Amino acid sequence: MADFGIIRTMRYTKSGQTLNQVSAFGILSCSALCSALPTYAQPQISPYAIIQPTDAVEGNDFGLSPVVHDGKLYVGAGGVQNAGNAGTGGVYVFDVQTLAQEKYIHATTSPPNLPPERFGQSIAVQDGKLLVGSREDDPVSTVKAGAAYLFEYPSGNQIARYTQTNGGDNWPSPSFGEGVALIGDVAVVSDPNGAWTPTGGGNKGTVNFYDISSGQQVESLNARYAPSGHFSFGEVLAVWNNQLIVAYDTGNSIHFYDPETHELLYEIAQPGYPVPSHLVFFGTDLAVFGDTLVVSEAAYFYEEYFPSAVHIFDLNTRELIRTITITPDRGDRAFGRRIAANDKYLITKLYKPGFSGGAMALVYDTATGEQLGELLPLTDDLHNGFVYDGIAIDGDTAFIGNSAIAELPNPGGAILVYDLSQLGATCIADTNGDGVLSPADFSAWVAAFNAMAPECDQNGDGACSPADFSAWVANFNAGC
Repeated sequence: MADFGIIRTMRYTKSGQTLNQVSAFGILSCSALCSALPTYAQPQISPYAIIQPTDAVEGNDFGLSPVVHDGKLYVGAGGVQNAGNAGTGGVYVFDVQTLAQEKYIHATTSPPNLPPERFGQSIAVQDGKLLVGSREDDPVSTVKAGAAYLFEYPSGNQIARYTQTNGGDNWPSPSFGEGVALIGDVAVVSDPNGAWTPTGGGNKGTVNFYDISSGQQVESLNARYAPSGHFSFGEVLAVWNNQLIVAYDTGNSIHFYDPETHELLYEIAQPGYPVPSHLVFFGTDLAVFGDTLVVSEAAYFYEEYFPSAVHIFDLNTRELIRTITITPDRGDRAFGRRIAANDKYLITKLYKPGFSGGAMALVYDTATGEQLGELLPLTDDLHNGFVYDGIAIDGDTAFIGNSAIAELPNPGGAILVYDLSQLGATCIADTNGDGVLSPADFSAWVAAFNAMAPECDQNGDGACSPADFSAWVANFNAGC
């Protein structure tokens, strides 16, 4: 791991306007005293640590699919080199407290000189088992058939290799392994671009079930049950209450299945939203915590973006709790392309306005939907992977995948680590408490001074005096 030390920073942005106020001090002006920053306003924090594997190599795509389970952080690296074979892939395991690397897991195939490709694209962990998707697995060196591998953990012993029954290693299916899930004795592997039959009928995606004990495929569900025009069945998988949750990416509902009987139990439909049916993207990503489901709707269609949203549902009642959209409205920039959530925080990634400005991640209070702040990447490079790589949360710690980033001492991707508790810091110059540094705060400070209110005390000496005006200006300029 590359040790960057503590890099915690926070700032509020504020509107750059001339501040004039008549008060006990006469006419006061901040035109020469108060600095100007961008007009939008949210607390922002940078990563306090950066995780890279000990054998980091260029193009390793480390950071694809971070997963936190039982005190461990599992990170896919779909382009890491195994025995000199570039692009084969691996999974690295770290301790979430110390961030120290503990294990490296990779798969074997037959023949051994053709190891799996894009191994680490997806990860599922449960009860001493690790299931890893290998989306472009190519053991016969002629097709990209795709596969998934099951391991014992922590031994790392490979238990099984799963492929499509229809065609196996000889059937081109480059998305098999895009999503994986473990539910009891059942392993699930999705192929959102796969066909239900070897002849290609119904090329809308499949979700495939395997009995872990026997290693045999027992069912393959297809989007043939979905309305015409909806594709990418199985783009995202999740688990709740021993039920399999399947998202379409281009569907208008989330499906819940019994993993043993493969029966469709029920659906949660997309909330009413003014988007044409062929542009529905309800289910771009999923997050589950407790009895809560978070579904993103990051609409994108032929290089054109549409209004996006993140929806929060109660899984017991299947009722919509709330819908979050970005404010001010910049939802046409893939808001919700990747999400993660727990009972305190909801994180979503998106592009900055204008595409050329790179990407950012926004943090919300899960209980209220209030935006808490922003997580800053290390660079504004639009193509650094910050939008498309996964997110994981452990308590107050966020792990953000960044699989293609150049501003590091070691080559390859990284996991950026953020302390979300820093977003709760108070901005003392935000005198009116609206989360924005603006002329209104100057007026509020003057009112607090005239009333001898606690908000007047900007220098922390327990008194309200003219010295607090200078302190307020300094706090305003510092941006908190």
